[in-house]
Amino acid sequence: MTKKSFKAVMIGALLASTALCSSLASAQTAPSEWNPTVAYPSAGTIVQKNGVQYKNKWYANAGEQPGVSDVWAEIENAQTGPAEWKKVKVYNGGEKAVWNGITYQAKWWTQGEEPGTAAVWAKIAEATTPTSTPQTTTQSTTSTTTSSSTSVGSKPAAPQIAWISPQISQPDVDVKWNIWWTQDLASKADLKVNGVVVNSATLSTTSGNAQSGQFKLTGLKAGAHSLVVSACNAAGCVDSPAVSVTYQTATTAPAPTTTPAPTTTNTASTTATGSTGSLLTMPFRDKVAVDPSVKGPAPAHNKVVVGYYTNYSVYGRQFQPADIDGSKYTIIQVAFFAPLSVNQKSKNPVPMDADALIASTDNWADVGIAFPGDKWVDGKPLTKVWSEADKKFLVQEGKGVLRQLQLLKQKYPHLKVVASVGGWSRSGAFTHIAADDAKLKRFAESAVELVTAFGFDGIDIDWEFPGFDGASQGEIDAIGDSYGNWWQVTQSRAQDRENYTKLLTALRNALGKDRKLTVAIGAGVDKIKFIDWKNTAPQLDFVQVMSYDYGGSWSNTAQHNAPLYNYALNEAKNDYIDASIKTLKEAGVPAEKIVLGLGAYGRTLGGAKDIGQAHTGASGAPGTWERGVVDYFDVKDRFLGKDGWQYKWDKEARVPYLVKDSGGFISFDDVCSIYEKSKYVVDQNLGGGMFWEVSGDRKNELSGVVNATFAVKDPASAKPATCGDNGLVSFK
Repeated sequence: MTKKSFKAVMIGALLASTALCSSLASAQTAPSEWNPTVAYPSAGTIVQKNGVQYKNKWYANAGEQPGVSDVWAEIENAQTGPAEWKKVKVYNGGEKAVWNGITYQAKWWTQGEEPGTAAVWAKIAEATTPTSTPQTTTQSTTSTTTSSSTSVGSKPAAPQIAWISPQISQPDVDVKWNIWWTQDLASKADLKVNGVVVNSATLSTTSGNAQSGQFKLTGLKAGAHSLVVSACNAAGCVDSPAVSVTYQTATTAPAPTTTPAPTTTNTASTTATGSTGSLLTMPFRDKVAVDPSVKGPAPAHNKVVVGYYTNYSVYGRQFQPADIDGSKYTIIQVAFFAPLSVNQKSKNPVPMDADALIASTDNWADVGIAFPGDKWVDGKPLTKVWSEADKKFLVQEGKGVLRQLQLLKQKYPHLKVVASVGGWSRSGAFTHIAADDAKLKRFAESAVELVTAFGFDGIDIDWEFPGFDGASQGEIDAIGDSYGNWWQVTQSRAQDRENYTKLLTALRNALGKDRKLTVAIGAGVDKIKFIDWKNTAPQLDFVQVMSYDYGGSWSNTAQHNAPLYNYALNEAKNDYIDASIKTLKEAGVPAEKIVLGLGAYGRTLGGAKDIGQAHTGASGAPGTWERGVVDYFDVKDRFLGKDGWQYKWDKEARVPYLVKDSGGFISFDDVCSIYEKSKYVVDQNLGGGMFWEVSGDRKNELSGVVNATFAVKDPASAKPATCGDNGLVSFK
């Protein structure tokens, strides 16, 4: 949704389901020593600290320390291999470390979790020659790969087994696996059951850096089993993390009971609430299907309440479509789909037959994950909606998040579900598509095909940002793994102003008047003024203002994330919500089309003890899924009124924040500030409110306040009882 928040949470989502292998180029000359007083704004800058080289993945603030802050990635020494594991060091997915003489690879972001004891670490096997084990008569495999010659080099990256239910009720199971990126391809894959190789498949090594396959395992005996896929080449073999499945029959276990509906009492596995503390690890939950048989109520007002739902929420966040309370929303927007263009700069070139099309950013989440009741159906091609990851057109499989959201619409008949296209890291293609009439026509056709195939009620365009550069080449290069394939360099052009209007006009003409067409826009006054709203606003149902991220680790001093009004210590005179909304109105956008963005998250900083003070950045600050960003529910559960965190209320900005005497700053929204903003929506006759994003408000406290305020004639009567003149009067 935004540069800072969306980038990080997407990395976290993909790393939770895949192990990514970094490929960082060695510097030709010795890099300079890291300077703690200097900021490093250009991604890809190489520095040296204590004899170890690091490369920054994005803007590194002064004081963000290599080996500690996750902005820096350690460059592996080709001669000596991975360095010894350090407890204070941040490791991102794909990075390696040695502990007790054994080499491990991180599957996702980790810090302080000891290899060999934490699930985040996958042991990388030493080079061995696989032994040949006869295939059993009750187990077989199918593979679509072909044989080729094997090149000698390094071992392949660790394969990852796609999600399999831990409890199965039949003796047959499909074991799908992927290597999303590897420097040296595997020539063979082995399937191991309980440590025994039961089948093998020969793999192609002719081209590319990604591999995948599928074993069909049949005839399992009742009981628990460990499944491992091993990828091998001439240099050796690497095992996937083990996946445990239990086959239960009527004689080995009681009949399975119906999974209860999700509640709001999910707890997290965490051990710290200090100024840095642990990131959150949610306990695993079985998939829960939406039950459309029991209809849910609609909000009791006529305003819009939008909630963004990210497809990667089903991974580490453990937040499923069934967890969405549809009575609190009128529109759910699914983030994100990606526009594609052969002209965009990205890790891999876009194939010509995918030019100007719309791609799923996570096929497995969108259409692959099996929820209870899902069935495989005959593959019906979703023509011209390209999957860059699989190099093929997306197929509707009757499974996944997208089907669950259609069931959610059945449960809540008032609810609309909209496909959101773009986001911070996927906006690079827009400027190329909008500037070419032929591309624009094809893009509009692709949008229609997307909404038709998956039953969407419209399209949301999140171009970040017309007329302004966005995600950089340095950010893409610094990622160095398969996730970078999805990143697009966003470079503006002078014609973006008129072309933005052209793009939205083409979409409106293609979608027709009955489908939704919305945009998410930057809240900066300069970004608002760039758009030709006189000719653009008539094409839109709503203009959603991303009225958050006014302040953060990029600010010189501690600033509010989403201030409603200006405040004395504001570094930028126009960085507050009221200025953004007034600018939009003055530009000619009708008030009833303006939807106010509401953050279900906050931003954290180290060092600062109050607003306007110097800080040490986000690297040493608390976080929910990443350092520097905390979800609202996590603020309440782990920080509010705990561990020395003091609650303060800014009477000028009308927002709360937390501070610590030892140094620490959290700017966030609570029920009191959300009430103030909801009342502002009513007083200004705006169209409604929009949440980024729904999993941050998983107990529906914030959305509940919005709906309560919108539903009464006198908004003052909806003020939460826990709110006084200075914000919260009770932390319960």
